[in-house]
Formats: sequence, structure tokens, C-alpha cells
Amino acid sequence: MSVQLSSGDWHDSTSSSKINSHSLRVCWTHIFVLLFIFCPSTRTFNMSGETAKFVKEAINKDSVVIFSKTYCPYCKMAKEVFEKLQHAFTAIELDKRDDGDTIQDVLGEITGARTVPRVFVNGEFVGGGSDVKALYEAGKLERMLVSSGASS
Repeated sequence: MSVQLSSGDWHDSTSSSKINSHSLRVCWTHIFVLLFIFCPSTRTFNMSGETAKFVKEAINKDSVVIFSKTYCPYCKMAKEVFEKLQHAFTAIELDKRDDGDTIQDVLGEITGARTVPRVFVNGEFVGGGSDVKALYEAGKLERMLVSSGASS
């Protein structure tokens, strides 16, 4: 089978089918998106470097740490839960930091995802905004905070 380009369209020489070049571009775009989403990253991170050290220290320093972005609605959701509980939290706003992308890479290695928010309670990763809200609504989040001795 051979494919020939003619006037912006692709022609399959073994059949009469004609593929519009725009459709072909869309197809390749979908393939790249799927590869990006489902294939593991080949990037490696220095998990003993300064950024990783900062992330690990931040997680262990305070009872509640939220790695966030100021404009993210799920980040706002997570913060609102702790505000309702009147429990202090540390929010590290990645969009306000020069090393925000690198921090997200480190969080990806630690938690399995780079998405924000990444919420830690007593050094333990508990999830994102929806997860925190679900824990709150089930009464589990407050118990986590009380049982560990974490107070506001």
C-alpha cells in the first residue's frame, strides 16, 4: 500500500478511500495525547536533591500540607474543607514559585500523580480535592486530625 499526497488530502492507492489531512492531524494528535496520558514518563528525578528535600520536609513539618495552585477549583475545595474544620494548614502555591513544576515532578514520584492539589495529613498523602471533601463528608478527616493529636 502506498499513500500519496495530492491537494492537501491523503489517498490510499489500494482503495478509493480519501483521508482529509485535517483528519490525519487530529488522529496523530489523539495518539500523542494518549501516549502522554497512559505511558509512564521517562524523566528521572533526583529524589535526594534540594527540591525533593524541600517537599519531604514540608510534608513532615506541619500536620496539614496542601500543594496547590491559586486558580485551581479543586485546590480551593480542599482548602475550604480545612477552613470549615477551623484547622490550620500550610498551602504551598506552586504557581507562585519558580520551582513549582519541579515540585510537581517530585510529588508525582511520591504520590503517583502530578495533579494538584496534593494533600498530606500528618505526613500521609490523603488525595486531592475530591478525596479530601469525601473524607470530610464521611467524618473521617476530622477523626484523622483528632486521633493523631493534630490541633488547629
